Amino acid sequence: LQDLPVTHYARFGKADNKFYFAIGLTPKGGAPINFGAGNIEKFTGLIAQNMQIGKDAQGKLTFPDKAGEMENYIKNLQPGGGKFAGGIKGEMTVIKLCTIKNLYFGFEPGPKVTAGGNVYMPLDIESIVNGNPTRHMGEAVIQYRHTDRYFSFNMTFDRVGIVLFDFSGSMGMEYSPKLFGVRIGYPETLATNFQLGPFPVRVGMGLGFRIDQENESMVQAKLEFGLEKNLEISIVYLHGYIYAGADGAYYWGGPHGNRIVLDLYLKGGINGGIRAFGKRYDIISFYLDAHGTLASGNNFKSWELGCRCTVGYSLDLWLTEIEGSVTASFDTTIG
Repeated sequence: LQDLPVTHYARFGKADNKFYFAIGLTPKGGAPINFGAGNIEKFTGLIAQNMQIGKDAQGKLTFPDKAGEMENYIKNLQPGGGKFAGGIKGEMTVIKLCTIKNLYFGFEPGPKVTAGGNVYMPLDIESIVNGNPTRHMGEAVIQYRHTDRYFSFNMTFDRVGIVLFDFSGSMGMEYSPKLFGVRIGYPETLATNFQLGPFPVRVGMGLGFRIDQENESMVQAKLEFGLEKNLEISIVYLHGYIYAGADGAYYWGGPHGNRIVLDLYLKGGINGGIRAFGKRYDIISFYLDAHGTLASGNNFKSWELGCRCTVGYSLDLWLTEIEGSVTASFDTTIG
């Protein structure tokens, strides 16, 4: 350990007839770790066996991400658990063309590997020439399970500007010897916003498929459209919006036979009021939220239909206020 280019904090011992160890790693003098194609800096690392290491809501190991907290963390870590775990947190730069901040790389028995972070890249000429990847692209998550040789990669984009448009959404892929899948616009719709005459418009889409030799395979697609408009006339303001979309999938090869699932929705509303004394006072609002589903079962021998619709309203006249909502729904089976 003395020969490693890092500062380390270590414990070794035996409890309940089981050996344990915990090693915390931090930069030595602020120096990064070089791996040929780039550097990992501002890092903390953990290697442990038979120690009680917690996890957060995303399943990541909860060791410190600040170097100054690592020594006390190792001292107070409790033996038990019986498993190996390792991980590193920090910031990684690859050949000055990509920076991953809030980097996480974790190892667990299996082995299972989870990695991810916020991806930054140079998207203009000056940044490319200077090797300065400052544009936040989004968040990437990579997983690998050796037991079934499963690999997945997911990327969520954060309003990436290309030419005249900006895009947001997610895409990913997964692979194993018995499974292959690609998703564009799932789970977050791949969407862009642009100006259509006087209206700001949002258009989104998604495509995906999964071929699974042991379970259910599927293809899916979705489309979204929406627009909004703000109006201000003297002291009166109005805001209106409408969004519509469809999301469908076809499944086959599973225990439920071939089937189709289709979701449709329509949302809209308007609210307005007046501006006085530097403040806005809402007077009227109205919204509509409608959602319908169509699903087949038993190899298309039956169909399930469902619909939910809610209308809400509010009228504030200072002396009196009227508000409420009405909901209607129905479900039926054909076949």
